[in-house]
Amino acid sequence: MRAESPADDLALAVLSGSPVRSGHDGRDNPTGNHLTTETIAEQNKKTVLAFYKEVHFDGDVDGAIARYVGDTYTQHTPAAEDGVEGLRTYIKSFLKMFPNAKGEIRRIIADGDIVAVHASWIGLISPNGDVGVDFFRLKDGKLVEHWDVIQAIPDTSKNGNTMS
Repeated sequence: MRAESPADDLALAVLSGSPVRSGHDGRDNPTGNHLTTETIAEQNKKTVLAFYKEVHFDGDVDGAIARYVGDTYTQHTPAAEDGVEGLRTYIKSFLKMFPNAKGEIRRIIADGDIVAVHASWIGLISPNGDVGVDFFRLKDGKLVEHWDVIQAIPDTSKNGNTMS
């Protein structure tokens, strides 16, 4: 099959399972630099990891928001308001409410513009600790949307597996 346009190139790449290029198709890019979907996902993971660590572990809320959050921010956490200021207020109140909380990132997974962080925590809600998953959507390398879930680690389990 022969591609007749950049859109055809994209369709052929998707159908063949080849990496999908982001941005220009290379024909008008004299440097030849391309970001593949994998590269974008890896960069997004690095951005989310830096944001998560700086905000939650280092307490640099204002600096991390300035560096990693977009101009708009859609929040799906019921306790937080939409917008960058809503995010700032929510994180600062979280840090104030749980000053002894300690987290550890267990996994970070990316698929294009979506990044998931699986973390275990002590010092939050449950005396056994808690496990949370945060999903972030990025646009142009900036965090613009967030979802999360958190679950207390129970006293007992019907299996020998950990939640982290």
